[in-house]
Amino acid sequence: MSLTKLNAVDEKVKENCEKTCKAQYKTLEDKLLYPKAYSRRENLRFYGIQEEGEQEDSLCVLTSFLESKLQVETIATSNSSCSLSLLR
Repeated sequence: MSLTKLNAVDEKVKENCEKTCKAQYKTLEDKLLYPKAYSRRENLRFYGIQEEGEQEDSLCVLTSFLESKLQVETIATSNSSCSLSLLR
C-alpha cells in the first residue's frame, strides 16, 4: 500500500472516530441534562426576596412575601405555622 493510500485511510478513520465521539458526547450530555431539567420543570422561582441567612425557613419567608407584597391570602395548616395554603 502506498503512503498516499495509508494517509487517506488514516484520515477516514480519524473522521469516523471524531463523528462517533461527537455523537456519544451528545448522547451522554442529553442523558445528564434530562434529570436536571426534569427536577426543575415543576419548580417555581421567586426573585426579589431577601435571604435571611442559612437557618431561614423558606416556606415562612415565601408565605410572608405572598401576604405582604402580593396580597395573597394564605392560611396556616395544622402541620406548621407557616404551611402554605392559598385561598381562592
